[in-house]
Amino acid sequence: MSKIAGLSARSGIKTGLIQNNFVFLRIYNICLELFPVRIIQIKFFRHKENIEEEFKKLVFKKQLVIKCLGVQKKSVYYFDFCGEINTEKVLELSKERALELGIKKVIVASETGLSALKAVEMLDGIEVIVVTSALGTKVEHTGMGDLLIGIPDEEIFKKVNKKCTVVRGTDPFHNINAPFHEMTNEKIIRAILHCISSGVSVCILGVLMATDNGVLKKGEEVIACGGSFLGLDTACVVRASNSVDIFTEEGLVIEEILCKPRNPKYEWPITQKKMER
Repeated sequence: MSKIAGLSARSGIKTGLIQNNFVFLRIYNICLELFPVRIIQIKFFRHKENIEEEFKKLVFKKQLVIKCLGVQKKSVYYFDFCGEINTEKVLELSKERALELGIKKVIVASETGLSALKAVEMLDGIEVIVVTSALGTKVEHTGMGDLLIGIPDEEIFKKVNKKCTVVRGTDPFHNINAPFHEMTNEKIIRAILHCISSGVSVCILGVLMATDNGVLKKGEEVIACGGSFLGLDTACVVRASNSVDIFTEEGLVIEEILCKPRNPKYEWPITQKKMER
């Protein structure tokens, strides 16, 4: 018979005897650390095989105990440069983690359609959802001049649309005040996310847009891939939500960052010239 006498969390004094039940002791101590001001009294148990279940009923909810014991150690890849030079590695890491977690869908942000085509090629067996800007959207004063985005090339769009789901829409952080260059809450959120990397912001926006369009379910776990300008350089495991619910209790959650640029400042096309040397 396993016996555990009273244990005072305040004093940290342990008394009693535990025979052949180290799992139970581990759970007990972890829970005690989480609640340092509570004095827990554990009754005597006649059947050792029922100790863990009885403990859960008497003290804490089963879900809490399980979460206390769960720890994962994973690698995060940090790229030296932003941009399309990292696209294939991002997709490789995304596929690897998707298979590990049993994730069936990968969100890929693509404005020209080229990253989308590469994703379809590399992510075989996984549903690819391409998220892009509204048709006719133009980005002005880039290093390449003014650019139309939203996969404007009809031939590329047909190829992408034939192989995967395409979501076209307006960036939830880009509201009707955008042309007036006023500081808004949405711009502040975007600026904060850019401190991590532009790709993280793009990943979040992609998931929000896909959920708003009904191709993702609220609470669904997906992998999202985004970039700083051209190509992909960031991937995250995200729990989806609608854009209106992003900051609610059931809102979007970034569960893991798989990879990102170490320096979030985008340097294209200087980055590519450096690599060519």
